[in-house]
Amino acid sequence: RPRRHRPLAVPRGGPRTEPLLAAMLVALHVASVTSLPSSSHTHPRRAVVLGGVAAGFAGPSRVLASSDEVAKVLLEPWDDEPQFGKGGFRRLDETDDAQFYTTSRFVLHVDDAAIAACKQFYTQTFQELAATKQQPLDVLDLCSSWVSHFPADGRFGRVAGLGMNAEELAANKQLSEWVVRDLNKQPVLPYADGSFDAVTCTVSIDYLTQPLSVMREVARVLRPGGRVNVLISNRLFFSKAVALWTGKDDLEHISTVGAYIHYGAGAAMSDPRAVDLSRVKRGKTVGDPLYAIVSTKQ
Repeated sequence: RPRRHRPLAVPRGGPRTEPLLAAMLVALHVASVTSLPSSSHTHPRRAVVLGGVAAGFAGPSRVLASSDEVAKVLLEPWDDEPQFGKGGFRRLDETDDAQFYTTSRFVLHVDDAAIAACKQFYTQTFQELAATKQQPLDVLDLCSSWVSHFPADGRFGRVAGLGMNAEELAANKQLSEWVVRDLNKQPVLPYADGSFDAVTCTVSIDYLTQPLSVMREVARVLRPGGRVNVLISNRLFFSKAVALWTGKDDLEHISTVGAYIHYGAGAAMSDPRAVDLSRVKRGKTVGDPLYAIVSTKQ
């Protein structure tokens, strides 16, 4: 059974962090998964601005967003230009990402309930796409690792993985091919136009420093009718997450990913929509929250 990270607690405080605390966070979180705050039931107008590297630690504990709130958060009108804020894509740890990911981590970054929800979502998504394509699917898994959580009985023609660690990618039995690439240095995908029916990115988009360029590339490599599926939770390697992600709640994370797709891919992709995949039992979320942001190639 794979080793599982237990998240370190994120300090609860104001919107600014003293330099000493920031240095401590880098040391503490360099190889640890952190849990971020859940959403409140009150959500302001679309906001994805966060200035400063360590800005926005969580305030008081918040309840999870409802499925209705999740579905509505991307329905608001977009500004003409993205408002990510100065320093929004900086990280606490700005050392070379290749160095950070040199160490193989055969870990699961979300719990069993979220993994089950992830598999169920991909099963349904690939079945829907296969029904329209009438042929085995070609899928690209971005920021891939040693497991992709795809259905074992899926009808795949090609499953390409792009990630940062060769040992992890080689261990992924669902990949038919893989390549090591640092998208923060090289956001151009090494694939021809219209190569894939689906692109996935599972609980990893918060590490991208050039997400608009990556989403532009995603639109390029997708075939018409193909889908990009970005799954997010509230756990991460804090020191490598971009500033505009840390300290934000679930609804703001969804809005941020929607902005990446909207401003990065433009008219090439449909308006992104959000789906709450979190497991609910007796009216309460069971395990880690999980959300999908989905868009279709026009």
